[in-house]
Amino acid sequence: MIDVMDDSGDRAALRGPEMVSGLYWAVRESFVGYVAGTPDGQVFGDDGAETDGQGTFRFPLVATEHHGARWRIRFEGTVRFLAHGGMLNVTLASPVLDLDAEKGSLYVAVGDREVAILDVTPAAPVEVDGGWRVFPPLAAQLTPAGSALFGDVYAAGEPFAPLQVALPADAGTA
Repeated sequence: MIDVMDDSGDRAALRGPEMVSGLYWAVRESFVGYVAGTPDGQVFGDDGAETDGQGTFRFPLVATEHHGARWRIRFEGTVRFLAHGGMLNVTLASPVLDLDAEKGSLYVAVGDREVAILDVTPAAPVEVDGGWRVFPPLAAQLTPAGSALFGDVYAAGEPFAPLQVALPADAGTA
């Protein structure tokens, strides 16, 4: 279960009828902790992205496409990490999760293009009570482009936090 803050500031659980659709991602604990621990470190969300205050970010669902084992799920929102007078500046914007039976990728917007920053181990979603479809935690490893986005601090292939996705059960159906 993941706790996130709803619009009223109350905790909303990632289960049952209180579930909130979206991509839930803690990025990488050491990175988030490092930024938060610097004297001028800032982590903030915009355009609908929000945090649970414990390091997990939720990007709201925009659209889903589903054909057989293939999923393309678009989210909105931006999470930005700043430190060292702007020398550390990482922006995660408008994520897109692309999955099929064999592989998966997480893309973020960089300028006017989508860049694959994570290789994702695919899994099929499961339906849960209350009309929801939830993907189990999806293991994620940094791509070469992801390494560049994070300032080459982490090597390609390094594990990042697993992705979790909650969708309405009818998402991606015609």
